[in-house]
Amino acid sequence: RRRLDDPRPLVLQAQAQHFFGMGHFLKAARCYMEVVEKDPTNVEAWLNLGVSLAYGLQASEAMDAFLVAAELAPEFRTVPFTVAFRMENYGFHHEAVALLKELLERGVFDAESERQVLRAGLAYLEKDYSDAELHLCSALEWEPENPSLRSARALMVMEAGRPADAVRMLQQQRREGIFSPRNRFDLAEAAWRCRDLETAESACREALQFWPRSSYAARLLSKILWQRLRFGKAGYWWLYAKARRARQ
Repeated sequence: RRRLDDPRPLVLQAQAQHFFGMGHFLKAARCYMEVVEKDPTNVEAWLNLGVSLAYGLQASEAMDAFLVAAELAPEFRTVPFTVAFRMENYGFHHEAVALLKELLERGVFDAESERQVLRAGLAYLEKDYSDAELHLCSALEWEPENPSLRSARALMVMEAGRPADAVRMLQQQRREGIFSPRNRFDLAEAAWRCRDLETAESACREALQFWPRSSYAARLLSKILWQRLRFGKAGYWWLYAKARRARQ
């Protein structure tokens, strides 16, 4: 029987973190496998095992690990969806798509609205924004007042090349008092794309009040100010964005 002060699992997890940071995802997975063999109730290790396997393009095995974690702690059921988009943001596109396809095939989500959101996420990763919007519309039929679904639909509309429609949708959410910091950034982006520079600047400045360290918002504000011929302030925000990116 393992002693409670046995350092071995901590050593294995430290090794796994090192391998993951070096990009050796399957080596990291092997370390986490040893951890869960010693302690099958370690939810964090199961989650990290799933993440490591997903980055290593082992989508089916990753989903097995995620499902064990979800059985131990149901609140982690949606982790694979979040992990997929994080992978996409870090440039692991094929791995993210493989993970979402595996999640869809396994039928993890019971509610039809959740399955439609999953299909929308997959369509988004494959840059089929019109299809993503259709799936989100289907999800909204089940949850018409869900603010997250409405925000996601506005984003898909913008990406599908209809920024003016996205502006109208987001402005409606503002009037209804369901306007998040992310909505402000999306409104700024949509308004900038349809050359409504006054609305774009106002929304971007609002977003920066919530996310003062956001290099993306600062870079967008720089573009907006440049187009409004305020070159000095545009240069300031461009340098600010560059400095923030260097620290990230």
